[in-house]
Amino acid sequence: MRHDPAEAAGIAEYLEGLCVKIGNNIFIGLDQVSPAGLHKPDLFHNIYLALFKNMMEWVEGFLKNHKRQQGFDYAWKEIPPYPGFSVPKNAYREITQ
Repeated sequence: MRHDPAEAAGIAEYLEGLCVKIGNNIFIGLDQVSPAGLHKPDLFHNIYLALFKNMMEWVEGFLKNHKRQQGFDYAWKEIPPYPGFSVPKNAYREITQ
């Protein structure tokens, strides 16, 4: 979107009032590229991963406290295969990703 040079001063002042720095970026010469249309990270996916990590840390602490980690590792390795899921070969405690 292009602005009239007469409007640019008003827009620059408005953005400066919001503490937004105006400058050239990598898209300045690419007329067909809109920064608003570029890929954005999926926030729901990131939140889901953080919740899962928090829940599994709690589960690990619970299992360790009750000395049941070995049983969980065994159950983890015995998960049956289904489409889109690769069966784990290692115990849960041995997985890094």
